[in-house]
Amino acid sequence: MSSNKEVIYVDTEDDITTIIDKATSSSASILGIVLPKRYATLKSSVNMKLLKRTADKSKKKIVLITKDDSLLPLAGSAGIFVAESLKSRPVVPSFSASKPKPDPVIDAEDPEIDPSTPIEELDGGKVTKTTSTTTSSEKSSKIKSIKESSKIKVPNFDRFRLRAVLIALAVLALIIGWYVAFHVVPKASVVIQAQTSRVATKVDFTVNPTLTEDVLDKNTVAGIPKEISKTVTERFDATGEKDVGKKASGQMTVQNCDSNESLTLPAGTIFTDNATGFDFSSDAPVTVPGGSFSGGGCSSPGEANVAVTATQSGDTRNLSARGYSVEGQTSFITGFGGNMSGGTSEVVKVVSQDDVTKAEKLLLAKTDENVRAELALLFNESDVVVSESFKVTNNKPTPSVKVGDQATEASISAQFTYSIIGIPADSMSAVLEKKQSELVDTETQSILDNGLDRVQIEVLEEFDGGVLALSASTDGFVGPEINVEQLAEEISGKRFSEAVDLIKNRPGINEVDLELTPFWVFSVPGADKTTITIEISDDAAQ
Repeated sequence: MSSNKEVIYVDTEDDITTIIDKATSSSASILGIVLPKRYATLKSSVNMKLLKRTADKSKKKIVLITKDDSLLPLAGSAGIFVAESLKSRPVVPSFSASKPKPDPVIDAEDPEIDPSTPIEELDGGKVTKTTSTTTSSEKSSKIKSIKESSKIKVPNFDRFRLRAVLIALAVLALIIGWYVAFHVVPKASVVIQAQTSRVATKVDFTVNPTLTEDVLDKNTVAGIPKEISKTVTERFDATGEKDVGKKASGQMTVQNCDSNESLTLPAGTIFTDNATGFDFSSDAPVTVPGGSFSGGGCSSPGEANVAVTATQSGDTRNLSARGYSVEGQTSFITGFGGNMSGGTSEVVKVVSQDDVTKAEKLLLAKTDENVRAELALLFNESDVVVSESFKVTNNKPTPSVKVGDQATEASISAQFTYSIIGIPADSMSAVLEKKQSELVDTETQSILDNGLDRVQIEVLEEFDGGVLALSASTDGFVGPEINVEQLAEEISGKRFSEAVDLIKNRPGINEVDLELTPFWVFSVPGADKTTITIEISDDAAQ
């Protein structure tokens, strides 16, 4: 075998395959492998053993040149020499070594490595730096053959860790599944058909919405008043007409043959044309002097002029000169009007009183079909609503356009308040059961169904403050005493047949229907998972 020595330099990115390639491609029998700082590849015991196995197979001695103390135990366990530099003495470190100690290894077939001789002098000072030209495919095949020939099985710790986690999760899932399947999911439904009798119940009582608690000894319960307010609107078309043109005007001569004393007429005095019925109003007050009288009659009337304007627009008020009567005066005080002019016509639609009256009737006749349902939603589902207590009140309807104002359409609105009274389910039940207790022997029978869900309420009388005198009618059912909470505790944990027999053996029980779910459940779960329903068997009706 050749006795020459060689130094191989390792790059940071070189993997174990590259190092093995460099070692096997060298013809030297002693190799000094110079490692870079913080080189991680040989910090694997598997890689260190592969390097040692490759060296032994190739009949070579390897010396790792490194100052990395963390590699010493791995090199020592693999039996590989280590030196701090090319001039240091090579040694095989102990497993716990932090610094190399002389531990020469003698191979009978290979030249000895003298621990006192620096690595660079092992071949007479001849140091050769080599590089590998092996292709990546050749590297892979070489390392594969080395691994196969060495028969070293490298454990995959990542796969082992994954398997351990999966197994732990599977066990946890099984535990959770078992708990859910046998403690959460199981349910029991028990339907009991008991021997019962019908009890016709009718009771008169009072409901007072102002009370805060029931007074059962006086058959009086606190009512629940509910109300909803809504603004209701009715639209309508305007049918009235009005002339909004200009008003005719002119001069009026007032004549006084009534008295020899003067007369003052205020502004706004109405002068009427008796032929047409048209009115004219004085624009200002006027004082008319008294008339002159002789021979028992008015010989010369007192006169005064005043401007007048028609009370309504329109060209029909453009009248010719004529006489007028004076509002509030005798026939001896008259007016004589000159030609009236300036009146024009422009007829428009206006809101009439008749329009408002008709719309108001339609508004008050409106019924909100949904309001009763809306009021019912304000109560609890089990509360009893007294339908006959429903009331509707409203304020005075107000039109959106005043009577006489111009408009083609308008509306009228009013605030409506809908109210109704309800009775709490507990209060109604107390009234019914009090009456039923008077009708049956409570020592041998108990009230299984007080008939609350079938009760009919009639209003007998209404008093101030919303107080109502009512009559309630229903059919109750009495039968054997069954405490469902206690019974659920008794059958808890019992197997199917045991639970059914335990219930059937109680007095007054006709039939029992027990259902356990899911299908793998064979015993009754806890009381909190058990529902017991008592069905009424109306023997009296049969």
